[in-house]
Amino acid sequence: MRYGCCLSMVAEGPDKTGREFIHEAARIGYDYIELPLSGLGSLSEDEFYEVRKQMKDAGITCEACNNFFPAGMSLVGPRRREEEILEYTELVLGRAERLGAEYVGLGSGVSRNVPEGVALDEGYRQLTGLLRQLGRIAKRKGITILIEPLRKKESNLIHTLTEARQLAEDTGSGNVKILVDYYHFCAEKESAAHITAQSTDMLRHVHFARPDNRYYPTGEAHCSYEEFFHALKSIGYDSRISFEAYANNFSRDAEEALGLIKASVG
Repeated sequence: MRYGCCLSMVAEGPDKTGREFIHEAARIGYDYIELPLSGLGSLSEDEFYEVRKQMKDAGITCEACNNFFPAGMSLVGPRRREEEILEYTELVLGRAERLGAEYVGLGSGVSRNVPEGVALDEGYRQLTGLLRQLGRIAKRKGITILIEPLRKKESNLIHTLTEARQLAEDTGSGNVKILVDYYHFCAEKESAAHITAQSTDMLRHVHFARPDNRYYPTGEAHCSYEEFFHALKSIGYDSRISFEAYANNFSRDAEEALGLIKASVG
């Protein structure tokens, strides 16, 4: 198993990439970092070069990316601008490829939200068609897009692993799969059986955070994660787990959480 941390949720800089924590993540002992595509897309080429240099100097890689689309870019509904979406996707997946990322997560709840006045099934149809096109771009870059189920408070489309898998299958693309986020998984009260019903060919990545407040988990005995990790082990999942979490103190919380999760996964 490889362990990483998403830097967007602890970001303090104006670009919201969290790049100011790259060296610290490496020092703590993380195997990789997960950077936000929406943040990377806002950087100039010189700024992007600096991020790559920071990673090289720190001796850490970016094996996955999250935050695919900025909130102002609609994927469904009358405000969708397909040409703009495809141009943006070429840019950010190109940068993900240059960083060496294998996976990019499609959460982006605001972007994929079906607006009022549009039927949910029409929104689903539009998102499916768009993902077919994004899958073709991803294939050229050697990247797999991972659909992320989100809690209902963040999006009105795709809330469970079953729904995410169906959407991935409906695209017909080998470069569109799914991920599970423990925070959303708990918010939607999904059971471990929803994980054991998956295969590692479809379930490719895991996000993790405390289920009550989405912070880095520490040694506090507030929750047992045993059932979740047991379900992952039962399907042979041994790939990556990224902390997509807030922190009160990144250095302290990220280090304690890494020790906890290694002990829990065993």
